[in-house]
Amino acid sequence: MTGFKVVCWPADYLHLNPVNVAIGIYDFVLHNLVVSNGEDIEIKIESMVFQLFYEGRVVQTYLYSEKELEKRSRLSHLKINEMQSLESLFHLKKLLGKEPLSESLLMKPHTGIHLGKFYISSPFQPEKLKIDITGKTASQKTVNSIVEVEIRSHYSKNQYHFPLKDIWHVDASADLFCHHRWWVNTQFAYDFVKKNAQGKTFKGNGHRLTQNYSFGKEVRASLKGRVVKIENTIPESKNILIDDFESVALFIEKIKKSQTEILKKYGDEGPYGNYVLIQHDNEEYSFYAHLKQGSILVKVGDTVDTQQKIAAVGNSGNSTEPHLHFHVVDSPSFFTQKSIPFSFVDITPGFFDTLHYGEYLSSNRMT
Repeated sequence: MTGFKVVCWPADYLHLNPVNVAIGIYDFVLHNLVVSNGEDIEIKIESMVFQLFYEGRVVQTYLYSEKELEKRSRLSHLKINEMQSLESLFHLKKLLGKEPLSESLLMKPHTGIHLGKFYISSPFQPEKLKIDITGKTASQKTVNSIVEVEIRSHYSKNQYHFPLKDIWHVDASADLFCHHRWWVNTQFAYDFVKKNAQGKTFKGNGHRLTQNYSFGKEVRASLKGRVVKIENTIPESKNILIDDFESVALFIEKIKKSQTEILKKYGDEGPYGNYVLIQHDNEEYSFYAHLKQGSILVKVGDTVDTQQKIAAVGNSGNSTEPHLHFHVVDSPSFFTQKSIPFSFVDITPGFFDTLHYGEYLSSNRMT
């Protein structure tokens, strides 16, 4: 009997995020951790240990109890059931194959459990994460499985330019409270919106897209490259614009309903709405999403120059108000790509080494 197997995605390496290098703050997220029981007997998971290695020695240790793992397993099972069509987010086919997902830590034969996402902060620059999970069979035999994952301080090798004109607000970033950070392909992404002096994103009641300050503003190529993918036909998501008079609960339900409809109609790429994906040197790709329907000015195969106008800001896909979603990834495939930390050469960050929610940006080289 070989027991069970621990698998994670990404499986090759995790990105170390330089929150603030000057004072020594780094962090990373393990996005998908799965335990797979390939045996013909039941196995119950009892504990898990994380160890971070720096310069060949253990510098941090985290112990996860059975109670905490049980809670994680149930919450993850619930979330996956809500968004089960999103293979590009959970990667269950890669991690489990055809094995069904178990809700509890008691794994029946040929099932698996998803333990969710794990955030780790460190004053070091850890080079490796060791995961050691222990369980027991029905006969009380102890079994365990260990997997080690490399952690890389991998930063973009290219110099990207801010893709918008004038002053814009960072409305989502790699901050932990932002949704981007918790998915492999978007964790270092940014959302940009325009606001007036009072901090509002629209004039009037905001019920029409044309009342939004961001809608229709031009989007420019962040760097010279070749267009490899576009989507230009998805309508604007007018039905999930924020209504000042509805409750938060009603608004969330409205978003969930819209997300489900978008996924059914357009698949995993649907939430991005209309988009442009541009290939650059060093196997990097810049991605521009939620673009205005019909506004894309380039086609697949075109070579674009830095700061060339390529589209307009829209509200297509999973978008609650017009904005530009921008990120850099290492692959053109939505099912394998990983987000890469990057910076804009014409933007100077503040106290931290990366941009954060709440900052206002304006390129000092924009014309």
